[in-house]
Amino acid sequence: MVVLREALSDINEEFPEGFIKKITDFSKIIGYSVEVDAELKLEFNPDRQDLFSFYSLNRAIECFYGGRRRDPIHIGQSEIEFKVSSSVKKIRPFAFGFMAYGNPIGLKLKSLISYQERIHTGMGKNRSKVAVGIHNLDKIAPPILYKAENIDSKTFETYDTLVRGTARRILAEHPKGQEYSNLIPSGDNAVFIEDSEGTVLSMPPVINGRKTVLSEDTENFFIDITGTDMVGVRNASLLLIYEMAVLGYKIKLPVINGSASRIHREIMNCLNRTVKLNRNMIKKVLGIQLSDAAVHEALDKMGYSVNKIPDYLEVVVPGNRIDVMGPVDIIEDIGKAIDF
Repeated sequence: MVVLREALSDINEEFPEGFIKKITDFSKIIGYSVEVDAELKLEFNPDRQDLFSFYSLNRAIECFYGGRRRDPIHIGQSEIEFKVSSSVKKIRPFAFGFMAYGNPIGLKLKSLISYQERIHTGMGKNRSKVAVGIHNLDKIAPPILYKAENIDSKTFETYDTLVRGTARRILAEHPKGQEYSNLIPSGDNAVFIEDSEGTVLSMPPVINGRKTVLSEDTENFFIDITGTDMVGVRNASLLLIYEMAVLGYKIKLPVINGSASRIHREIMNCLNRTVKLNRNMIKKVLGIQLSDAAVHEALDKMGYSVNKIPDYLEVVVPGNRIDVMGPVDIIEDIGKAIDF
């Protein structure tokens, strides 16, 4: 199970009146448990990863109860380059990154870090398959480079200032290094993300450097996603793009050079993919005949958008609905929306 928890006082300060009641009502639709005491605690099954923050959950609730349409996400193009070297191929071959621009993140920083950790422990398999680095973009001198280097040749200070020295020393002495050094393949090389000044921003999947440390005043972000599993990196990227958009940030993709191009294409294809539904299919799965108007309303409530085409419906699936594999998953959501 995946647990979300927050102090009740913080929930009441950050979210609209009636939020807790709507969370409780919505739990009967989606299927998660709710406990309310001094804190609000939710327990989810691991499939709905798009809802694993109170902010993304609130957006889904606004869509379901408030009639707020989930418009397709708009992705801009940055001039910043993200270069992926072929040297990472045998160590941690898959990488993607994006920029998020907005206002100081404030109290939402805690939620973002918690969301990052849920990705690490869930689809990331404790960072072995996927790891996420979140950076203060304004501190970076582009272009950004992802490459493999000898662990004795790279020196940096950890984000928390606990250790400054070679990557080998950090792996040996820092608590995060000791915890995750087993994810560095045997040998003397590791992967690093650095900027044009040669400053190490992070050593995935272990630890970030000091230069791009975050605070509540951080306005603009660079988020890197690296891993050994391409599908995991793609899905984590989609979840984080939508999460940052929900938090109010404008998303831009860097100029991608190197082996990240394939993941870039897959992500663009997944952002607003379409699935065909026909009336017979809906009737076969649910066992009832629904009017087009009822289907449209149900899909709107569940965060989809619909294009009506003769003989079938074209359903636009949000990119962060990585749990939706095909028509049956969408029809099941229709059933939830009509309380079937």
